[in-house]
Amino acid sequence: MMELATENATALEAIETAICCVSLERHNPTTLEERASDCLLGSGLNRWYDKPFTIVAYPNGLTGLNGEHTWADAMVVVRQQDFAMRGALEELRTNGVPRRAPASPAYAPPVELRFQVDAKLMKYIEQASMHIGELTFSIELRVLQFKHFGRNAVKRYASRTLCTAPYPLAYTLHTCTFSSWHIVRLLHVPLQVRHYTGLFHANGDSVGTLAPPQGVCCYV
Repeated sequence: MMELATENATALEAIETAICCVSLERHNPTTLEERASDCLLGSGLNRWYDKPFTIVAYPNGLTGLNGEHTWADAMVVVRQQDFAMRGALEELRTNGVPRRAPASPAYAPPVELRFQVDAKLMKYIEQASMHIGELTFSIELRVLQFKHFGRNAVKRYASRTLCTAPYPLAYTLHTCTFSSWHIVRLLHVPLQVRHYTGLFHANGDSVGTLAPPQGVCCYV
C-alpha cells in the first residue's frame, strides 16, 4: 500500500501515531446489550484494537468506549473513562445545557485521510472484510443484570468466587438447556466489585467451561 502512493504512507503514519480513535456511527443501538456488543465489535471495520481506547459516538448523543488494556490493567481504562464522565457531568451541573463554542484558531480543522488503491489491493481488502465479518458474526455477547441482592450482598463474597461458578451458571441457564451443558463455553468475566470514594476496586477472571457437575453444584 505504501509503495503504491506516498499519500497512503502519509495516511498510515497519521493513523499509527494517533493516541486514540473516535468511531462515528450512523445507527443508534436500542438496548444495553446492543450497545455493549456494538462497542466491542461493531461491524469489525472501525474498531482500532491497537489503540489504548476507541470512543464510539452515536447520532443520538450516546457514547461508548472500547478499551484495549494490554498496555495497562483494565481498570486503568475504566478509571480514565470514569474521570472523563465525571468531568462532563460536573460541567453540566455547573453551566447547564452545553453550548457550541466558537471555532478556535489554535486547533486545526480535521483532515480527511484518503488512500489510493488498485484492483489487487481492493481484492485483498474485500477478502479481509469478509473474514472480519465472519469472525465478528461468530462472537456472542450477553448482558446479565443481577438486581436481586443489592450491592452489599455482593461485597460479602470474593470476586473470584462469583466468577468461577454462579456467573457461568447464570449464562448457561439464560442461553441453553441442561441437555446442552456438554458444550464447551469459554467466558471472560470482568467483574467490578466496589466503587466508592471515586476509586474502582475490581477483579477480572477468565472463566473456562461449565461442566455438568459444576452446574449441579451451583444449582443446588
